[in-house]
Amino acid sequence: VRAGTYPLHGGFYVRNWMADQLRALSHNTLGPLHATLYMAPWYRLLGAKIGQFVELSTATSMVPDLLEIGDGGTVADEASLGAGRVEGGWMTVAPTRVGRRAFIGNSAVVPAGAELGDGSLVGVLSLAPPPTREGARQGAGWLASPPRLLPRREASACFTEGRTYCPPRRLVLTRAAVEVLRITL
Repeated sequence: VRAGTYPLHGGFYVRNWMADQLRALSHNTLGPLHATLYMAPWYRLLGAKIGQFVELSTATSMVPDLLEIGDGGTVADEASLGAGRVEGGWMTVAPTRVGRRAFIGNSAVVPAGAELGDGSLVGVLSLAPPPTREGARQGAGWLASPPRLLPRREASACFTEGRTYCPPRRLVLTRAAVEVLRITL
């Protein structure tokens, strides 16, 4: 998929709609894999650029070819990541970038073309800001719809890197083994 604006009554829109339907079908079929270590490779296979140690749950609407999530990013349940915008008989798709160690809350919406800075946060049931420099600011927190910039966030410095963003290999392997058992059982 290339970024651009396409007519609703054209081949691209039909192909995109079919791909969305197949992703929705796989969403139901792959339910046990959600929120496991195995989701990041799945999204990479779909064409998304996913960094290391990214936590993905159930992203509902997206254009994987135009999605990038930085290292240590977290996407919670039912988040919409850069879905195409349909307006006036046209569909617009654009690259969407979620920065390193950014957090997208449950049912949050990140519009197509948005760029979220490193360490940023989009709250639960909130809308990320439209593509502007303000949205790309490092450490910015966004809440509500329309999005409101949080003036400050409390720092959480009491956990080590090994417990949060860069777990040791043995912890990753332990989690992978537990998740394989959970999925197969």
